[in-house]
Amino acid sequence: MALKPTPQLKLLLNNLDVPNQVIRANEQVRILAVTDPPIDPASNYRLAPLDLPDAFVRAGGRGKDIYTVPDAQPEPLEIVAELYLGDKVQSTVTKQIYVLKVVEPKMTSGGDAIPSNVRQGQPLHAELSEVDLLLFSEESSSLIEVKWRSEGVATVTPNHNNPRYATIGTDRVGLAKIYAELWNENEPLYRKDEQVRAVADFEVEPADGGTGVVSVSLQRSAALPTADQALWSLIRHRTGEISSTNYIAFVDQILCGGNLGGLPGERQRELKDAIGGLSGYGTSSYEVLKYVTELFLLTRCGTYDSFDPDSKALAEESARLGETVGLTELRTRIQTYLGNSLPYLDRVILAAFPGLETTDSYLCEGLIRSRVESPCLLELIWSYWHEEGMLVQGTNAVSRRFQNVRGPGPRDPLAHFELDPLRPLNNILWGYVQDERKRLSVNRRAYEYNHHYGLALYGNAVPPMRPADSRSKFLEAFHSLLSLAFGFYKEDSDTTVIADGYPLLNALKEVHMILAQGAHNQFGDLPWTARVEMLIQQWMFARPEMRDFLQSRPMVPYKEPWMPAVDTLKTLQGWSDVSVTHFSDLGTYGEQILLSIRYGDWIGINDENSAKNWARYWRPEVQGYIHAYRAVTGVDLTYPERVDAILPAIHLQKRLALQHARGGPAMLSARPGRARQFLPRL
Repeated sequence: MALKPTPQLKLLLNNLDVPNQVIRANEQVRILAVTDPPIDPASNYRLAPLDLPDAFVRAGGRGKDIYTVPDAQPEPLEIVAELYLGDKVQSTVTKQIYVLKVVEPKMTSGGDAIPSNVRQGQPLHAELSEVDLLLFSEESSSLIEVKWRSEGVATVTPNHNNPRYATIGTDRVGLAKIYAELWNENEPLYRKDEQVRAVADFEVEPADGGTGVVSVSLQRSAALPTADQALWSLIRHRTGEISSTNYIAFVDQILCGGNLGGLPGERQRELKDAIGGLSGYGTSSYEVLKYVTELFLLTRCGTYDSFDPDSKALAEESARLGETVGLTELRTRIQTYLGNSLPYLDRVILAAFPGLETTDSYLCEGLIRSRVESPCLLELIWSYWHEEGMLVQGTNAVSRRFQNVRGPGPRDPLAHFELDPLRPLNNILWGYVQDERKRLSVNRRAYEYNHHYGLALYGNAVPPMRPADSRSKFLEAFHSLLSLAFGFYKEDSDTTVIADGYPLLNALKEVHMILAQGAHNQFGDLPWTARVEMLIQQWMFARPEMRDFLQSRPMVPYKEPWMPAVDTLKTLQGWSDVSVTHFSDLGTYGEQILLSIRYGDWIGINDENSAKNWARYWRPEVQGYIHAYRAVTGVDLTYPERVDAILPAIHLQKRLALQHARGGPAMLSARPGRARQFLPRL
């Protein structure tokens, strides 16, 4: 008698014997375990019930083998079928189902479909678009890769930094076909019985179009995307969120409109109690303003706070990145880059604190979780340039006059400053004066400017400094980087040249190292405290009570509402006649540029494309900083052979002396023949 064949176990997905299936969320899929040949009822073979993840939901009324999954999944769902012989497992089959939002990828170039006809020698920068980025996120443990291949006359070179991009070469004439296929390790992904892939068919035509006349076109060198671009998008959003304009609107919304929405419940209760207890006397109003200012920064400056740019900001990001990006894709890129913390911080922790756990406590041993996972994106250079712009000194002049203290010299330019007690600023300024002993002194800020950047403040209130540690090489390295960036822009705009990104990359590494050396001691708290104090000062200068006295030129356009009063005060005091707008630009642009250098993992990067992308992305800020520095100090930073490393404070002294010598606004307290007449009191 012939032996009966052993049943072979099969796991069918949508009635197909394929290694996996890709489905949309809520799409039905049939999952069935069978044997070939079928099991003889008289034998000891039996099929075990399918082992399905909890995400599967049986589709009602459509048969017991039909299932759906309501939501997209970051990881593939694994299905296990087992065939038993008696009580022992005879064979096991495991397959995977990918549940995604987008299941039909397309191949595009510059946001458009690949053209059907391409000129010979015209390179195409291809992108695998309309593919679910969950497949490539760090949340997914599956090893999804994009395999690019070509048929015919074209060649394809994948981008090793981002597998969704590739460059298509068209050096030969003829028909070509390009494939971008999704694979998981050694198996392609399937949707029903077809591979999940994008295909582009096109014909490469002669460069002369068959006429014998060769047309020549020059294009800017390609910009290959890099992962760190996501960090720069986050930095732009965060620094924009904590601008003075947004801060003033935030304060008005909470203290004037009573709208506490968006704040944590505990914070709302604390604020309601504090606002309800205000009496209009004492320092309570100022204390509430200070608390609201701290809340403003706490909820907006961290890397893991909400990322919700509006449509205008998304359009700007797309223009900077050179591709159209939506909010969901941008969020996914940021989450993928950050992981649990910034790659730069991961490198530092691995080297300096191996094995040390994070903790939510601010007193127990361990790494403070909030500072590891969501550091506040602030740079002290913002405070430095606003201080040089006389924001703090102007506030001090007003507070002295508020206390009936005459300014230096025979005449006080603020003699007619009278602040009525019937409006809020009177009481706020009283609280500000009373809080003086708790605020940072100019001396402490000056020492920290020196510790971070090797910068100095010169003035009557700043004694000779004896710093223990100074970043003496920062200014030279930073200005050299800006100069190299300017040169790169000229080469990058020249279509006959392929700009070299390695000098930029080396300069970025140098500045990154210098900044890292200064990230100690007061680095964690002093920039935060200085920002809180200066935001309050800006709020006071933007008040109607201040504008009533310090009336500015009405036809001058200002970016922020506090600026007109500060410029007027500078004129009254005989300080620099350079608009505070330029100083503010230096602070704002400088902060964004340095944050992108400080928190980028530049030491671990050896790809010039990252440096090229950095320069292209931050071009408006770099060019804006160079222009503002020229307007403030008179120094042009665009000459690579002559890098200026002289302290800005020295340039400011010289320009103020020249301004007075030419008959510009002079200090009312100045005495002829005295050099110190040109140093404003800090």
